This record gives sequence, structure tokens and C-alpha cells, in this order.
Amino acid sequence: MHYSKDCTFTKHRCKDCSQVGHKDGYCYSSKKVKPLSRQRLSKSMQTNSVQVRNIRKRRRFVKAVVNGRHISFQLDTASDISIISERTWRQIGQPTSSPATVQAATASGKPLKLQFQCSCSITINGTIREARFFVVKQQLNLLGLDLIDSFNLGSVPMDQFCNQVSSYPMEMDSLKATFAAVFNNEPGLCTKAKVKFTLKEAKSPVFRPKRPVAYAMYSTVDAELDRLERANIITPVDFSEWAAPIVVVRKASGAIRICGDYSTGLNEALQPHQYPLPLPQDIFNKLANSKVYSQIDLSDAFLQVEVDESCRELLTINTHRGLYRYNRLPPGVKAAPGAFQQLVDTMLAGLECTAGYLDDVLVGGADEADHWRNLQAVLRRIQEFGFTIKAEKCSFGQRRIKYLGHLIDEHGQRPDPAKIETICNMPAPKDVSEVRSFLGALNYYGKFVPSMRTLRYPLDELLKHGKKFDWSEECEKAFTTFKQILRSDLLLTHYNP
Repeated sequence: MHYSKDCTFTKHRCKDCSQVGHKDGYCYSSKKVKPLSRQRLSKSMQTNSVQVRNIRKRRRFVKAVVNGRHISFQLDTASDISIISERTWRQIGQPTSSPATVQAATASGKPLKLQFQCSCSITINGTIREARFFVVKQQLNLLGLDLIDSFNLGSVPMDQFCNQVSSYPMEMDSLKATFAAVFNNEPGLCTKAKVKFTLKEAKSPVFRPKRPVAYAMYSTVDAELDRLERANIITPVDFSEWAAPIVVVRKASGAIRICGDYSTGLNEALQPHQYPLPLPQDIFNKLANSKVYSQIDLSDAFLQVEVDESCRELLTINTHRGLYRYNRLPPGVKAAPGAFQQLVDTMLAGLECTAGYLDDVLVGGADEADHWRNLQAVLRRIQEFGFTIKAEKCSFGQRRIKYLGHLIDEHGQRPDPAKIETICNMPAPKDVSEVRSFLGALNYYGKFVPSMRTLRYPLDELLKHGKKFDWSEECEKAFTTFKQILRSDLLLTHYNP
């Protein structure tokens, strides 16, 4: 092989064809050069057919969140660009598209038609990036070198961010068919218990007027009230001694949640439900020996639990359409978290490698087979209790998950990079309240910081009653040191007695 610039025949004129640029006799006008016969071509090049199912076990898949939707991408280090299908593009909300700026070809050299391109947010292992995806008609979701480099995945062991997929997708299809009643996005109805509230002594009813709803939200709020009424979650009433105004909360998915603002009177009048929420460390210890994880999200969790008929008047809400009484446990009631957690703990009692924090259930396993057994047991128990789950918010068979502000895998726990970045972007405090805010955020990850008590001493001094606020060099040094430690590669291995 030689380069064209070094060729001695670049300016030579061929005597056979009178063309410039090649040696005499080395052109198709000459009999010295014959095209390859069909027989010779078949001997030098062979085409091998490979059945996809035989190589599927060697494929690697990356779990990502794109525009709030969980998407599984095949890792493709041979692709320069990242690709999604039209179906996936619709699932992530049809982000604004523009004509494709590049051309693409498959590994075989055949052209791959790109319909268009779009930009959207993608999250992998807690890290958020803006990504450009090229959209195709084929069912392809490929994570190419552009995003592999963007997330710096090339320097991370593949098992830490990939799922090795064998027969698991087919098993999940079987699982969804077996537990069809559970994989239902509509709220279920718990058949095992009802929640009952107790008022404090000598507490008078509190009736609050409705609050105005923005005109732009009228149709959205009306649609949600209609949905709740159709599901028998709320019932319209003409009279009530108790009433709380509503608060409309926008979810990440774009839908809304209607909550009663029970801080206006009811919460103060209720006896607390004395049942503790689990500590994150207790949950992590239950799954310390796990290598495969699944995360299950219950659909509208509280609303799947009935309230005793004698207590429903307490939960009346005042809307622009009149009074509605909750038949199910609504969010915003002081006693609701404890009551619901008690029910979840009862449901999961006795199950291996399983823990629940309110509506978020975590299942682990020492390997895929063990995890599969545990997952089936959990879904069976959920079905017995009458709950349903929100499939699009669940994650199954992952090697690493994000749970309660931590990243968990077989090696241990790491702080969630997104949470750490928020703490590290906090400016230096200008008063005592800002110092408390910083220390409060820091304390959640205090177990990752060695000598925490010593390092925070200058900041604790600022909190002393009657002491003048003085942001000294020692305070600034402690503040900076905390950020440097949090940004380092932190890991706590699982506790092993």
C-alpha cells in the first residue's frame, strides 16, 4: 500500500486508454486486468447468518431516564451517534425535532435512514446531561460513543453501569402476564386493612373556604377531580363540618396531584400515628449481599388504602366545584405516612432481601435466579393485598439503583451525584439560618465524611445562642473542605459482621 502523493504514475498517461494517473496496462481497457469472476468472489468473501437470540446474552444494556421516562439502551461502542426509535421518541414526549445533520450506515455498510434528530435530558446513574438523539423507524435504542464519552463510561467497569441481558426480558413478559392485576397503572384497593383516625380531646371542627384556581388550570383540575370520582376515591357531598382547601401539585411527568391542605386545622386536631419510618441504613443492611435489584413503585400509593367510614368527614376538601369527601387515604394528612408504612411492613413481613419505604419497594438477590424468586414473592404478596404498581416508574434486574439519595450496588453505597452537586453549589452562608441549611444537607451524607465532628466545629460555633455571626477563615476552610470531600470518590462497603 502506498499514498497517492508518493505515486510515480500520478502524471503518467496510459498508452492503452490515454488517461492520466495509472500505469500502462492497469485499466479496464487493457486485457491484463480482468474483473473478478463470480466464482472467485464467492471464495474470497463469505456471508455468515447469525441468529440474534444466540448472541443476546452477550449484549449489554444501560438503564437511563430520558425526559422522565425509563428507557433501556443497548451499549454500542461501534456507533458514533446515539439512536432511538420513533416509538421511544413518542414515549418521551415527542421533543422538538429538526432535520438530521449527519448520515449513517450499518456495520454492513448499508445506509441507515435517519428520520430526524432531537435534543433532550438524559440521566444515567444520577448524572444528568443534554443529549442529541437521531430517530429511526426501526426498534433501535443505541447508546453510542458520543454519550459514552459524555458520561465518562469508558473509564468505569462495564458491570457497574450495564445490565447483562439473557432471558430476563422474556421472563418479565411472563411475569407481567402472571401478575396482570398488579401491573395496572390505575390505583388498586387494599383488601387487608382500613385506616382510622383519632381526634384529640375537645377539638372543634375546622371548616376552611376554597382557594381560587388559576383559570389556565381549570380544565386540568376538573379532569383530575373527575378521575378521582370515577375511581371512587372521592365522593361529592352537600354538607360537612370539616373542610380543607386544596393544593394543586405538578408532578415531574406533567400530570397533577390534588392534595388537601390539612395543615389548616385537621392535622393539629389529630392524634399522631405512632409508627416510625425505617432508617435508610436499616434498608441497605437488608440488601447488603445483593447484586441484582428491582425497584417497585406503587400507583398513587396512599389512595389505594381505604379510610374507615367514621373518619371520612374529617378528610373533606373544598374545591371550586364544591365539597368532596375522601374515601381513601389522601396525602397531606399528618397520620398518613405512619399508617401506610405500617401496612407496607405488614405486607412485606418475612420476605427475603426486601424492604419498603412508603410507596417505594426494593427487592434484591445474590444473583439473577435468587432475585427472580424474591421478585415473584413480592409481587405475589402485593397481589394478595390488592395493590397495583406503576410499571413505567419501576426498574427491574438492575446492577445499580438509586434509592433514598444513594447509589447502591454489590460493592456498597455511594451518595447520589445529583444531590452532592446541589450541596456543592450552595453559596457560603450569610446568616445562621443558611448555616443550618448547609449542615442539614451535609448531615445526610455525614457517614461518608471522616472526622465529621472535628471538621464542622467552626460552623457549629456560629449556631451558639447569643454569638455574633462571623464567617471567619476557619469557617471558609471547613466549608470548602466539606465540598472537596463530597466531590471525591466516596464509597461505603456493605456491613459484614
